[in-house]
Amino acid sequence: MAATSTGISARWPLVASVSVFVAFTLFHLLAFGSASSRYQKALANARSAGLVLGSAGASRILPPRVAALVAGNGMASAAAEQRGNSGALASDMLADVTALAARHSMDIVFTEPGAVDQKPSSVEIHAHFRFSCEFDQFIGFLEDAARSGHLLAVERFKLEARDQGPVDLELWMSRLILKQGAIQK
Repeated sequence: MAATSTGISARWPLVASVSVFVAFTLFHLLAFGSASSRYQKALANARSAGLVLGSAGASRILPPRVAALVAGNGMASAAAEQRGNSGALASDMLADVTALAARHSMDIVFTEPGAVDQKPSSVEIHAHFRFSCEFDQFIGFLEDAARSGHLLAVERFKLEARDQGPVDLELWMSRLILKQGAIQK
């Protein structure tokens, strides 16, 4: 008999826990089940009316400055393909960068168009430049390039100082043109 009484006394916490769980589950279903179904119906009605509740269904809107940057550096996909293959985009980039350099009185030693990489959603134009300039002219050039509204990147550069006068600057840059038909919204 002693073995039976210790077996029951060892199981009563488990039985009590299961009983409390069942009681809370039944109470939850009775008290909140109807409120939950009403909430789901209200959500379904709101969605059918075109309302978006919560962030899951909301469309992502670009900030105005980013939208302007994307629009200013976008081009129809077919036009980007054609202008990239013809060399017109490389020519435009060379003209833009040399105009920036001329604005800062940098002496242009040479310009060389590089590869034009056609990607599914963009065109990347590479170019190589050599300038003779003062360091502060180069810094002003970089500031203007950053504020130009074009998606320009300085891939690398090399400054070589002379004994006197301006430094020799070798600069490799790229520009990104977004293909508008291929941009995911």
